[in-house]
Amino acid sequence: AATMLAGCSRHKGYIALTFDDGPSSTTMEILDVMEEFGARGSFFVIGSNINDKSAEAMQRAVEMGCQVENHSFTHPHMTELDSDARRDEMALTSAAITKYLEREPQFFRAPYIDEDEQLHRIIPLIFIGGYCPRDWDAAVSVEQRVEGLMTNAADGQIFLLHDFEGNGATAETLRQAIPALQKEGYKFVTVSELFQQQKITPRKGIRYDMVVEEE
Repeated sequence: AATMLAGCSRHKGYIALTFDDGPSSTTMEILDVMEEFGARGSFFVIGSNINDKSAEAMQRAVEMGCQVENHSFTHPHMTELDSDARRDEMALTSAAITKYLEREPQFFRAPYIDEDEQLHRIIPLIFIGGYCPRDWDAAVSVEQRVEGLMTNAADGQIFLLHDFEGNGATAETLRQAIPALQKEGYKFVTVSELFQQQKITPRKGIRYDMVVEEE
């Protein structure tokens, strides 16, 4: 019984794993790892990547309890677009997600985290950022990526990772980081679940890089 108690007391908090730029074959690799360790996360997809074939990854993600969210249609610098183009970037992607999943996304991540006040006014979704271990850069090794995640793990943290085609190194990063962080007492949840667990209601007009009680 004593060992069980020790296990319970080690709960350190909740982390949201999030992935940009899918769906792709890398999304499937990442889902394999997450399924193996019972982790959930949120996938911020690019609308122009969504088709009958790639949508299978989104559908599998939802079946596993993950979320699919909005990361624009063509991955532009949003602040360089006019109001109509900004709206279209979001609306086309939400429509593509809804077509395959029959649920609308609640969250938005601006490509390159390039955003301004006008974008926050135009896009009717909650903005999400996060900590990124530069896993979009092929020069950053699996070891460096794992170290970035381990060092920045904290209750309420959002990890911003990438599941674009050919980024298998991030799947390998997760294969090492997820069980190590679970051993430390972290649970991996969707962005929605992170807000619920932290008892925080997401608000418009700000970007959440972490979900913690405001000081």
